[in-house]
Amino acid sequence: MNQKKIVALLAPLGLVAGMSVTTAGITAEGNTYAQDVTSGVVMSGHGECWQSAGGAMASLPECGDVVDSDGDGVYDDKDKCPGTPKGVSVDAMGCPLDSDGDGVLDYKDKCPGTRSGAKVDMNGCEIVAAKPAPIEKVVISDVMLFGFDSAVLKDGATSAIDRAYAQFQGNAHVAKVVVTGHTDSKGSEAYNQALSEERAKAVLTYLVNSGASSEMLEARGMGESQPAMSNDTEQMRQFNRRVEFHAIMK
Repeated sequence: MNQKKIVALLAPLGLVAGMSVTTAGITAEGNTYAQDVTSGVVMSGHGECWQSAGGAMASLPECGDVVDSDGDGVYDDKDKCPGTPKGVSVDAMGCPLDSDGDGVLDYKDKCPGTRSGAKVDMNGCEIVAAKPAPIEKVVISDVMLFGFDSAVLKDGATSAIDRAYAQFQGNAHVAKVVVTGHTDSKGSEAYNQALSEERAKAVLTYLVNSGASSEMLEARGMGESQPAMSNDTEQMRQFNRRVEFHAIMK
């Protein structure tokens, strides 16, 4: 069957140039195939490629470089991701884009622009680990650490220091631990300031010598300037004589 006869046979079915229909046609060998004249190129069930131009039908030896089955702009013979959903942006290989590289394709990504290396959920949104409740401070009575009017650690004082500092170790959200010394109001203000600084430094030195990072520690002395209670009775003054561990969170 020649091309004129094919065209004459297909014309009643609406297969003429400029019409956007899908219908059945017959090849020269009598094999049926579907034709969408909007694309102009079809493949029969027997693997034949046919092209329609101006109403004339022509058989092509190969059609991989002219057929784009999923309509993504990449011909089938170069398309590494056939069957891409309609309207999805693809790369040169015909594969959907993942612009932020989080493993979730753009057309499924509800959180585009995720920062590099972030862990994401199935929607492409960053998974943010819940921060543990911040440990604001740990207080140790100075009578557990020092003798009267002394900045030298007592025997057994290191156990109390270790327990206090252990509450901050391994917490990735702690930027620094500040060791602060405090005194009661007995004695001169200048003397109490110096004593509080020396005691804070003694605790810091012990921690560093025990393997703690000096960059993670800071010693401060507040003297009598920040009492926890009034200094009216000996019992209250005892609460004021203390060493505190304060966490500075990231």
